Amino acid sequence: MENKTGRGRSKLTMPKTDRRIARLALNNRRASSGDINKELREMGVKVSDRTVRRRLVNAGLRARIARKKPFLNDAQHQKRLAWAKEHVTWTAENWNKVILAMRQGSLYSAVTEFDMFVDDQEKIAFQNV
Repeated sequence: MENKTGRGRSKLTMPKTDRRIARLALNNRRASSGDINKELREMGVKVSDRTVRRRLVNAGLRARIARKKPFLNDAQHQKRLAWAKEHVTWTAENWNKVILAMRQGSLYSAVTEFDMFVDDQEKIAFQNV
């Protein structure tokens, strides 16, 4: 027994629109399906957020929670840059000494604390699976 072709509801979007949805997600990986849908509406395409999510999954894109990182102010940024410039010529032997000292615990007091500005709202990012 075989299924007859042409049965069932046809897709609302065309392959060109599906590619556009995937391209919008890849251009702005932190855009939600609602954000992508707003852009589509501006282009004259009317679909639901759920349809956008389905097309992204079909394109091999899955939503993941974006990794958080601390925000750096200008002073911290300058300190990091200066430190990197000072240590750019270090060899692997120099770094091994630092790692050994850290394992022995002698560098614990040299570690400085810094404030992290935590964003309580989790952001999503689309990535290829």
